[in-house]
Amino acid sequence: MLTVKELRLTINKRTILAIPEFTVQRGEFTAIIGPNGAGKSSLLRALGGLNEARFQSYILEGSVRRLPKDRLALARMYSHVFQAPLLLSGTVLENVCLPLFLRGISRKQAKENALHWLTITQAEPLAARSAKTLSGGETARVILARALVTKPRIVFLDEPFTYLDVEARAYLLRHLREWLALTGTTGIMVSHDYSEVALLADRLVVMDKGAIVEDGEPAAILAAPTRPFLCDFVSLGRATWHQPRALPSRLNAAPLPSRDV
Repeated sequence: MLTVKELRLTINKRTILAIPEFTVQRGEFTAIIGPNGAGKSSLLRALGGLNEARFQSYILEGSVRRLPKDRLALARMYSHVFQAPLLLSGTVLENVCLPLFLRGISRKQAKENALHWLTITQAEPLAARSAKTLSGGETARVILARALVTKPRIVFLDEPFTYLDVEARAYLLRHLREWLALTGTTGIMVSHDYSEVALLADRLVVMDKGAIVEDGEPAAILAAPTRPFLCDFVSLGRATWHQPRALPSRLNAAPLPSRDV
């Protein structure tokens, strides 16, 4: 689906990223882990066209893209959820409708689809609330609804569950892959949490010093960790992780907009 070659990011003559090739398959969920300063968030932003990274080639769905020239076009195809979520002034419903309005979707359809995703993320009761009055956990659920409402090709998630309470986090962890499959969206997530990798990822990328040092199936990489970071990640994760209980699915709602909104 997405293949980039010779990805380089240099800031003040310091190499932040140096990755010969990175490929993302359609429909897979990739988790990126690594020690602080490894370049995880920089890689996420580079793949999404949000920083000044340079590429020898950037190919999405068989088409060559030129950055920064095609940055706006990519922005219409992607969604991003950052560590510090940001909502605009206005109601929750208006915030989730906004990406659809920008794509020319009618007010009626936009409202239906926004309420659909607010219901899925257990945020529908917040629809009429001012976005500025939400708690951290409430904000994270609304941000996720806004990210998925346009059926993006890829959603880039940078530690998206950090501010969630236990119940909301368990619900989203249980259902995020299901929602991505429903919308045909590929997921790439930066994480520091063992349970997130165990529940969500079917591919694990390990970074260190701006490079990818391991890339493969999570079970294979985590079964026999050899790097100090991976040893700590596995030992601490297994000691503290308890799988959340199964939660009911709530996917019966209004139809989503077409892929080319």
